[in-house]
Amino acid sequence: MTRWLLNTFPTWALVPLVIGPFLLFAVAGFALVGHRARGPHTGGEAAGVLIGVVGAVYGIVLAFVVVVLYQDYQDAGATVRAEATEIEQVTRHFGAFDAAAQADVARRLDAYTRVVVASEWEQMRDGRLSPQAWREIDGLYAAVQRHPPRSDVQGVFYEETIATLDALVATRRERLRFAEERLPAALQVLIFGGAFVLIGFTLLVEAASTPLQRAMVVVVAGLIGLNLLLVVLLDHPFSGELSVSSHALVERATER
Repeated sequence: MTRWLLNTFPTWALVPLVIGPFLLFAVAGFALVGHRARGPHTGGEAAGVLIGVVGAVYGIVLAFVVVVLYQDYQDAGATVRAEATEIEQVTRHFGAFDAAAQADVARRLDAYTRVVVASEWEQMRDGRLSPQAWREIDGLYAAVQRHPPRSDVQGVFYEETIATLDALVATRRERLRFAEERLPAALQVLIFGGAFVLIGFTLLVEAASTPLQRAMVVVVAGLIGLNLLLVVLLDHPFSGELSVSSHALVERATER
């Protein structure tokens, strides 16, 4: 659901789409229960204690989710930069070989980079990968194996090239993991459903005046909505307008 929202609507449109339902729920709820009679047995004090407990637990869970998602977003960007660096390292390692070998490997690296940038990046928006990119990886290994080392120096760089290729594959798998994973459905239900529960409890807390209570309910709903907007925006690092950029890979391809 969050991936569909990210790929369908611009970021500015997600603000009312995500925050709006919580504000509407708060306003509608206040209209229904906010006019109730106040008295010593309305339960306002008990509701205040309960909302303190529920709010603390919910706040911890929500903060944990936001921090983890933001860290994943940062790690996804770092993974792309690492992949670009490893592509460049393969080129440099194979500089110890003759021109024909260098051209062969460079051609396979270019083919892989083009597929990732031109095709796979768009597929990752939907949590998919490109089988063609894996075929290009196979072709890259084959190109390296076609040019065995003919000296001790080449042998050292050949081993470094193979090690870097292995690291490139591992980094690619990590990038695809970030593209495919999403927040577990149970956790989504917990944080989004819990938001409505928490807002509902705020409706039961009495304030000194009706305007003050109304403001309190709306502010709480707005803050919860803002945090859940962050959850939506960060849930899929390669989807939406704020997705991780392919600039590092494009830059490497341009340099070559």
